[in-house]
Amino acid sequence: MIVVKSLLDYLYQDCIIINRNGVIMENMLDFYEKLVNMVKSINGDVYLVGGAIRDKLIGNVEPKDYDFVVTHIDLDDLTKLLKSTFPYGSINEVGKSFGIIKLRIEDDEFDFAIPRQDVDRNNVTYNKDINIVEDLDRRDFVINAGAWNLNTEFKNQNIISPNGYNVVDDINNKIIRTVGNPLDRFTEDSLRMIRAIQISSRLGFDISQETKDAIQKLAPKLKSVSGERIFEELKKAWTKGKADSKVLVNLLDKLTIGKTLFGNTFNPIPATLSNLKGEDKVIGMFVAFFLRGGDFNIMKPDANCIKVLELAKNIHSSTQSPHTFIGNLKPQLPILLNVFQDIGNARMVDKVQDMMRLPMTSKELAIKGEEIISILQIVSPKDSRKIGIVQKLMLEAIWDGSLENKREQLIKFCEDYKKCMTTRS
Repeated sequence: MIVVKSLLDYLYQDCIIINRNGVIMENMLDFYEKLVNMVKSINGDVYLVGGAIRDKLIGNVEPKDYDFVVTHIDLDDLTKLLKSTFPYGSINEVGKSFGIIKLRIEDDEFDFAIPRQDVDRNNVTYNKDINIVEDLDRRDFVINAGAWNLNTEFKNQNIISPNGYNVVDDINNKIIRTVGNPLDRFTEDSLRMIRAIQISSRLGFDISQETKDAIQKLAPKLKSVSGERIFEELKKAWTKGKADSKVLVNLLDKLTIGKTLFGNTFNPIPATLSNLKGEDKVIGMFVAFFLRGGDFNIMKPDANCIKVLELAKNIHSSTQSPHTFIGNLKPQLPILLNVFQDIGNARMVDKVQDMMRLPMTSKELAIKGEEIISILQIVSPKDSRKIGIVQKLMLEAIWDGSLENKREQLIKFCEDYKKCMTTRS
């Protein structure tokens, strides 16, 4: 029987799973009870493993992901059991080749895996009957390799560690080191080198010297890693936990990863961007990291990131009036304002504030196209191009400071333009 008190202590974020109509689908205590009883029915055990254990032991980090390892049952039978035990959930078998299936109940997702016997990025073998410790011995970092048997109370002494290590001690000592030889772990999956840096900047933990040495030695292997996976790790480093950009930038430099991945021109600017959240913060950090150079294309960032970065570079270096290159990106200017404020570039702050205040397109002018047509007495379709000419001249005059975006002034501007054109005729 599960110790209810330990579960109440552990599940401090949500005690129920609720569907979109507000109906209680599953009490979390019942969920764990059902889970343990389900596995017990086939004489197995179920363990919570990895990041959720780490985050609970740290104490001030709310677990986001729940990963379970189930012993003494093969994957197909586990799938059937989960479907019958949680019929209102959905099963995703996309990770089946890696011995993983996912249970989703509304917005909550739980990963279930069979113990891993051998691991590298392209080949994972698993064995339902091996000891949980053998699975932990194949994991990346000691702090991510803890396991808790759900049939016991959540106490430090009940946290299972890989052979020769103590997960609780490493977390208390705030140290990141690989389980086993770091050269082996990074050869299995080179992305782990980026993950070490990401975790360090997110949790404020130090990377052990042996692990750092291995990263420096194997950094060139990162060139073979999917750029999308690298970008996902950077997003976590930019937005989660402490999100210490100074630590991130320093480690990318000291461990030679930055220039290895993004070229010799990569010169990132540490930024905090505490006023930005979610995707806005990702875009802002992307700009800060690549404003001064670096080839980001390997990460295949989305078009919006690239457009905002190009806008930032234009604002920084272009001598043209901003309305000539802003396009439809004015809604993104608050992100750039935060970036330039954060990195202390007062000149760019003033420029962006002007861009936010002044009209960037003809639609923002305090005079409508119909009024311009009326003042210029345009009747022929072939003369309609004059509207665009006048609007462009208005924007230029506003941006050089000789005109204000006030209806009365814009009307007079149109009247003066008409007189000028009449005189020329």
